[in-house]
Amino acid sequence: MNLEGKRRLLLEVPSNLALKDVFRDGRVLLVRENQRRELSGILAGESKERDFSWFDWTFPSDISPDGTAFSFHAAGVGGGKDYAQFVRKIDGSPPILLGPGNGGIFLPDGKWVLPASAHSPSQVFLYPTGAGETHKVTNDSINHLDRSGL
Repeated sequence: MNLEGKRRLLLEVPSNLALKDVFRDGRVLLVRENQRRELSGILAGESKERDFSWFDWTFPSDISPDGTAFSFHAAGVGGGKDYAQFVRKIDGSPPILLGPGNGGIFLPDGKWVLPASAHSPSQVFLYPTGAGETHKVTNDSINHLDRSGL
């Protein structure tokens, strides 16, 4: 608000900014916030923690039934507006992008991941972890959420 009580735009940027103060002469104190969500873990038989992060906001979803891979989605700048669903082997090899979505859980055979789209009404997809085609499971006005409620 300006001194007359009217709303005014101070700044528009594609970044996380925190407005800390506005001075009487119109100057502002802004802080650019660089946030990052990391994913790390210690594997069985190892003593050192590994970093499995990818891009700037890695959010774990599930571990494959055989324990050799995990699914995660990237949100934030790296995942884009629709997020990005990945599968990554625990051997440290690069992640495999499955497509847009979040919260992907493995089916019991480990050959498919079931994520939801990032926007309401969120829909459910089946992504193959190997060769194959993506299948849209739902196509309705219901907001289908992943098991973590995201």
